[in-house]
Amino acid sequence: MSGVRPAPWEVLHGYCHQARKEKFVVVVRLLPESFLGFFVNSRIHPFEEARPKLKARNILITVDDYEFLEWDSYVNTNQATMFSYWQHLTSRGFLSVADCARVRASIETNAQMTSHEIDVLLGRV
Repeated sequence: MSGVRPAPWEVLHGYCHQARKEKFVVVVRLLPESFLGFFVNSRIHPFEEARPKLKARNILITVDDYEFLEWDSYVNTNQATMFSYWQHLTSRGFLSVADCARVRASIETNAQMTSHEIDVLLGRV
């Protein structure tokens, strides 16, 4: 990405120092100096798997819908992560309209987030 601003709902890929490995990231909200996004994981973490409310906020995206995926994966909407525009991430495309709607619905019903956090993620403030 090297300083190029991504767009909301764009899927990026590259080394993420936050995860200490290469990851897919879904861009959710652009900020002046950074952006908020969700990690895409190849599996649901066992901690979240054992907790139905956390598990439900892992949104399935399928290899049939996204040619850049090697296997079905999950957008983990439990926690947004802040990313720098200068991280070396490359675009792989955008989430489908249907998957964007499912991610937005997961954000709006997340009882672990304050209403302000939800508004920030969804661009209402």
